[in-house]
Amino acid sequence: MDDNFDDFTGRYDSSTAIPVQVPGRTTLGSLENRTSTFSSNSTLWTEIGKMHSWISTAKTKFTHFEKLVESQAGIIDAINKRNAELEQEVLELKHQVAKNTEKKTRSPRDKFLSSTLRSHYKGKMVPKGAIWSFDYDFDHEENSMVKTALVSYALKTADDLGYNWTTEVIEEKLAAIFKNARYRNKLTAQQQETEKQKSQKRSIRNKKYHERQKIYQKNREALLAEFKDCHRLIERDLMSDEEDLYDEWEVVEEKAVLCPSWRSEEGKKFYSKLDDMLHQSKKRITGVKRVRGDQYFTEKILSEGQRTRLPSWAIVPLLEPSVLSVQPDNSEQHISPVQPEALSEQ
Repeated sequence: MDDNFDDFTGRYDSSTAIPVQVPGRTTLGSLENRTSTFSSNSTLWTEIGKMHSWISTAKTKFTHFEKLVESQAGIIDAINKRNAELEQEVLELKHQVAKNTEKKTRSPRDKFLSSTLRSHYKGKMVPKGAIWSFDYDFDHEENSMVKTALVSYALKTADDLGYNWTTEVIEEKLAAIFKNARYRNKLTAQQQETEKQKSQKRSIRNKKYHERQKIYQKNREALLAEFKDCHRLIERDLMSDEEDLYDEWEVVEEKAVLCPSWRSEEGKKFYSKLDDMLHQSKKRITGVKRVRGDQYFTEKILSEGQRTRLPSWAIVPLLEPSVLSVQPDNSEQHISPVQPEALSEQ
């Protein structure tokens, strides 16, 4: 046991500092140990220095980026403006494609085939008594002679002009012509006149549409700058109708342009400017004079889809139904059967 005690005490001589922990105090030995941990060569201080350096670099880069954004503000605005213009052009193209695919258009040769068949039938066959029998269908034997004659004539015309009109194509066109002629044959004189007027109105609207579409494309940027989304106002169904004005001898003297009732003052201004550009582009204006005025208008109601699609500045807002408030009837006043007692004199 003595040997063990000597061995234990020999480990701690007078030069060994034995830390004595006192509550609320720190021993000298522990301070020396902690000081050595936070020396200038410590890894922790190195990492802190690296972090400060990284933060400083990040701040410098961020400041440079802010200055770069400010300097490029003009370029960014120009790019945004160009993107808006491209988006507008895409919308116009989509709208044009939708209108073109809505109703299948006919090629010039297709139109020529129709007019050739009609002209030959009316000019050559009808005077000779070779006419359709509308009491029977197109493929009935009663109409076979007329059909065969017209097909033969169309094939010969196609051969002379170099057109690729096959028998199937010609018969398909003839069937459509027969159907339309059969429909018109059943109409009364008054109904035929009504159909003629409708056809004339459609023709006028189509002409106005094509002319305004062409002049709009030439002045698109200027018009869009003054009238936002004005391209949506150039549609066949939105064109105005016209009415003949007769003089005392019942001769058409002028045509009144009937403005649709849905157009606002700003909308009228847009169409007037479009027409002014159109007239200025023409070297010579011919035809019957057109007159305009508040007295010339026609009642037309836009569909819900049109009101959603068209620019709000161009259309007259819908009038909300007025709310009728019920006012009390004061013609007979209610008198209470119990009258207040008179004040007694004291």
